[in-house]
Amino acid sequence: MNLAHAGARLIQTGNFSADKSLTLVDLQEMLHKRFQEIDYQQAKQDVLPFIKNPSALDLWGADFFVGITEKLDFQ
Repeated sequence: MNLAHAGARLIQTGNFSADKSLTLVDLQEMLHKRFQEIDYQQAKQDVLPFIKNPSALDLWGADFFVGITEKLDFQ
């Protein structure tokens, strides 16, 4: 992921202040907060028609997505 590009898009949508540069910590905090707000049961229902193996969605939850963001390499 390109942090400069992500920051520009977040500023464009009004989700981040243009007064500072987006950092990895900023982005991770924003994602972690959002992951806590998601209705995962509804999200699973939304994508279920497009998934061949529905059990693949069993992992979906805030902890799973937070763990993924901790491992990502941002530029």
